[in-house]
Amino acid sequence: MLIAGIIPCYKTPYKAPLVVNECLRYLDLLICVDDSCPLNTGKKIEANIKDKKVHILYHDKNKGVGGAMITGIRYALEKKVDIIVKIDSDGQMPAELIPDLLKPLKENAADFSKGNRFRDSNVIYRMPKFRLIGNLFLSFLTKLSTGYWELFDPTNGFIAMKSSTIKLFNLNKIDNRYFFETDILFRCSIEDIYIKN
Repeated sequence: MLIAGIIPCYKTPYKAPLVVNECLRYLDLLICVDDSCPLNTGKKIEANIKDKKVHILYHDKNKGVGGAMITGIRYALEKKVDIIVKIDSDGQMPAELIPDLLKPLKENAADFSKGNRFRDSNVIYRMPKFRLIGNLFLSFLTKLSTGYWELFDPTNGFIAMKSSTIKLFNLNKIDNRYFFETDILFRCSIEDIYIKN
């Protein structure tokens, strides 16, 4: 089973190389997409990480997190991977949680799995109140639009999906910006995909 991680990179020149380094032990392939970053995050990764598992792709023009993910997904599918993991370049989710995210997919208990920042109650206390309220509101809208009422933290970008699942979607129609995760969930609901949270 071939597992690829995709890291959309934008304005995280110091954090992203650390994230890449932490993720390498859990993945067979790591695709970093520099989304026309003015701080040259892709070049920083190139300069700091020398590993054949790391592939860095560059956008000439900024396409947004969804656009970077779609570029990474297309590349991963060309490499015939079985599972794709989305990892944010800011290190918001610890790399050691990747095996937990992958477990339901490897065991065929789900076709899609999603991280949940709120499993750790400390996250709630550390998160600024304005951001927490915004998160709750966006979570409610996401649940309303997708029908996945049982999901906690549906706006969280730490996701894993089987390639067979992503092939069900028209990548040209998925949102290129910050609604990428919500759009993917909406398309999963249409295809009746079981999601493990």
